[in-house]
Amino acid sequence: MRISHYLRVAGFGAVLFGLLQVGEAWASGRPSLVVWMGCDSCKTAQTVRSQLDENLSTVIVKAHLGGNYRHIDILSGAETTSGDLLKQIQRRSLNSDVDVLILQRGEDQGGFTQRLLASLSAVKHLPRLRMVYLQSSSGLARAQAVWKFVGAHTVLAREGSLMESGFFLPRFLKLWSKGESLTFAASQAEAFAQRAVSRLSRFAVTEEAALGSGLSLVGVDLDIAGRTFPERKLDRAEGEESGSSQSSGGHEKSIYVHDGFEQLSVSLMGFLFPPITLNTSSVPSPQSLVDEGDLAWDYLANTFPALDSAPGGLGTLDDEIWMDGGVLRFFAEPLRGFGGGVLSGVLDRLVGLRLKRLDGKVRISLYVDQVMDIKLADKNQVKTGVPYGLHLPKAVRFNLSMKEGVMYLSGLDEGHDALRISIKIPVAPDAVSLRSARVDMSTGKVKLEAGVLGNHVAVVAYGEVTTRNLDRFDIWESIEKNLAFWNWPELDFLLQL
Repeated sequence: MRISHYLRVAGFGAVLFGLLQVGEAWASGRPSLVVWMGCDSCKTAQTVRSQLDENLSTVIVKAHLGGNYRHIDILSGAETTSGDLLKQIQRRSLNSDVDVLILQRGEDQGGFTQRLLASLSAVKHLPRLRMVYLQSSSGLARAQAVWKFVGAHTVLAREGSLMESGFFLPRFLKLWSKGESLTFAASQAEAFAQRAVSRLSRFAVTEEAALGSGLSLVGVDLDIAGRTFPERKLDRAEGEESGSSQSSGGHEKSIYVHDGFEQLSVSLMGFLFPPITLNTSSVPSPQSLVDEGDLAWDYLANTFPALDSAPGGLGTLDDEIWMDGGVLRFFAEPLRGFGGGVLSGVLDRLVGLRLKRLDGKVRISLYVDQVMDIKLADKNQVKTGVPYGLHLPKAVRFNLSMKEGVMYLSGLDEGHDALRISIKIPVAPDAVSLRSARVDMSTGKVKLEAGVLGNHVAVVAYGEVTTRNLDRFDIWESIEKNLAFWNWPELDFLLQL
């Protein structure tokens, strides 16, 4: 009995050792990735927006490429020097081939590229340097030549505006991670970026709106596994319709003035397109941004890859996007202290967010790992109509749509345990189950339908959201001041039995 037991244990140990050896051999055969993220303007003024942009770039790189590389090193911040980048490349080259991503956001006014090229020229040769991707707004021709001179097999460069690069990078890395060659992935991503910019440039600040110089590849085309394709060349329209065919034509720049709540609405709608620095005076209305929602959907689908961790085992599909809780926590870290710390508690418990595209609306499902009862304010200190508590179930689901400038929310009370808000209201218990809401995004007029007494009695409330201090309006500064950019609406209640 003991001998057979020992034999079984020894046999299991041998199998486990063999699997570990195979895993180690597989890992050792993978290349390493070194990424540098530069933003000269961020060195002197690290804003919430710049922090979110940097975190989003990190999310995109790790989400798509995490399973393809042995190591991923991301260097960023004002303290990172060209020497640090070079040392990290040399360190990883000792044990694996190395790919490099140089992601410059905005003009390289600090001269990082020039210092890096001088350091590279002094080194003269970097063994095992496989692929280098360069992204900047200008001046990449010499950089491309220097990287090739020091030993890079392939150097792909993209010159263009920050807005273009923001749309290009997620799609490029998504296709590259799936095994497409550099030329195919880059051509597809370029077509998407040009299509997005041609439709959205009229909403952006002037310096971001111009189309860039495009792509250039020196060396042999290859895929992420290292297979080479000597016969392939860059073709901007390869595999996808050219961006020019999707262009909405030349748009004359008009100036639009938004008062009160509409100014806030336009700024909020701008979140649909993270690569854009929105010029609100170029946006006719909140609806005009929502009408470009297919581009926003494609951008999110490019950013978030399919994941098995989604509830039900479904990841990102053509009509569905899954945003993992860990990814969202990392991205939203700069917002953790907002709302008096309320958001921080929700982020800690967040499992993920699912978006499902339906006919004319989006089904949003928010998942947390435990039921939460959140205190927003002291009940005795708030006015009538102001919320002081929130009951957050493990799953919150609702439908969101917008038509003719009016936003609609519905289905909030679905499920055995629904979202409930404690609001000080007259002649009714404070526990309110929200059912639906509609908000006019230009006037701020609100209609809320909720249920009380176990959701058996309907309460309808009408109100108007008023904004304040909107001169030189900055949405992030407003949020950072604990969501103080609006006054809670004065609500008139109507009981319906």
